[in-house]
Amino acid sequence: KTVFDVPEITGGGGVWRAGLWSNHCRDVLKTEPADVSSVIVIRHAGIPLAMNHEFWDLYDVGKERKVTHPMTDKKTRRNPVLMNAEEDKMPPMLASIALDKQMERGSVVLACNTAFGGMVSMVAKKDKLSNAEARKKALTMLVPGVILQPNGIFGVALAQHHGCTFVAAS
Repeated sequence: KTVFDVPEITGGGGVWRAGLWSNHCRDVLKTEPADVSSVIVIRHAGIPLAMNHEFWDLYDVGKERKVTHPMTDKKTRRNPVLMNAEEDKMPPMLASIALDKQMERGSVVLACNTAFGGMVSMVAKKDKLSNAEARKKALTMLVPGVILQPNGIFGVALAQHHGCTFVAAS
């Protein structure tokens, strides 16, 4: 059981490290999927990684946060941890450990509600919405299955309390 702390975008490296760890447990230690538990905590400046491609495109997160495509280093309007092999020209190995793919295999993904407030502010500013309306809209663009926590440190501490080893992933 391991908790991966992802406080920065860093091209999605923190999320991919969690997927690589799971793969390495299987390949090196010959574990079964049920024997490996990972918790990914997306917090602080990494919070855009918890948002879908629509959010990244509408609010030009790549430009705003100076994020480039992890393989081409060119400008991107897509969330790097949700990129796929065909459409995004990602290596199949990285595409196989995209955030949504890890959740499909049982990884738990927690996100910082405090940092999520920054995503709400982006929506409110660009769309000229009240904070309540902007939060409602931003929640529709949170990656399905991501669970908001009061804050990211709460999520990390909770995972450690339940026996996860801590990894500073980004």
